Amino acid sequence: MEKSPAISENSICLIPSQYFFIEFISFENEEAHSISNKEVYRFFELQLESLSPLPIDQLLWGYYTPPNSNQSILYASLKSRLANEGYDSLEDYTWVLPQFIPQLAVQAIQISDLHDLSKLDSLADTGNQSLHLEKDFQVSITQGGSDEAYSESSTAINLALPVLWSADIRSETFKDQAQKNRSRLAFINKSLKFSLYFIAFILLSELVLAGANLWLTQYASKIESQAPTVRLIEDQHTLINKLDQISKNELRPIVLLEAANQIRTEISSNIVYDNVDITNENEVTIKGTVGSVNELNRYVTQLNQSKSFNVLEDPKYITRGGKTTFTLKMYFQSNTSSL
Repeated sequence: MEKSPAISENSICLIPSQYFFIEFISFENEEAHSISNKEVYRFFELQLESLSPLPIDQLLWGYYTPPNSNQSILYASLKSRLANEGYDSLEDYTWVLPQFIPQLAVQAIQISDLHDLSKLDSLADTGNQSLHLEKDFQVSITQGGSDEAYSESSTAINLALPVLWSADIRSETFKDQAQKNRSRLAFINKSLKFSLYFIAFILLSELVLAGANLWLTQYASKIESQAPTVRLIEDQHTLINKLDQISKNELRPIVLLEAANQIRTEISSNIVYDNVDITNENEVTIKGTVGSVNELNRYVTQLNQSKSFNVLEDPKYITRGGKTTFTLKMYFQSNTSSL
């Protein structure tokens, strides 16, 4: 029994050329482009049924059209013969191809070399050929290369998926299912890749967000620790502004009180100040008591007539137990000529 090729890491199984029966079918390129792959497959299936003396279910077969050729190659081998030769686990491979397919693809041999079946043994030498399975399941073939470097005469070509599916000799049912499985696998791999990218993006975003939160926390802590100092500086600025206003005679509390007290004493000694609040805008709020509401009204009238004061609103007052308390808001005009 001839030893079958070892399963390579590429999972490409090459069946020796001498195990095949070969027919050449004229199939114009224009016709091939005008019909679907399924119709092309049915065409070759009908051709094989008409040519083979054996039932088609006992055969493993495929077809291949070399580039720039007006002939297609239809080939078949007995399942039982391949099984007896040790090729009984073909489902384990990614591709199962006749040995002459990669040779034809890189033009290491010509179609005419396949016409004489007795010479197919001599086509078995593929030592200077390198086959590699690409990630998308295409097969790259290099003819005439070396392990160290490719020579100037080396030839490289890729067998695309449509060519590989038609050249593969396994059953149509198996290949249909394999196509579906590989499509699912490709979709899952692509989805997994996008998922990994998305997860990496989320993790990076989380790291950036955590870093931003840490920076904001530290920044807020720094602001909080400096708040007492800021308040102290603000108080100092307020005090400085008040002192500056006093120095420029913009705020004259003593003159203000003297002017208001002079008018008060002229009206009645019953008007008593309990609290005086002066702001930096020379606005004064006086809270106190008065003997009667009439005296309070006379006091407000005299303040307005004095031209030193401008009463901002009607005074608020309340009388209880014979005692009238009042709140009076007015503006002191410090730059009047009367002062």
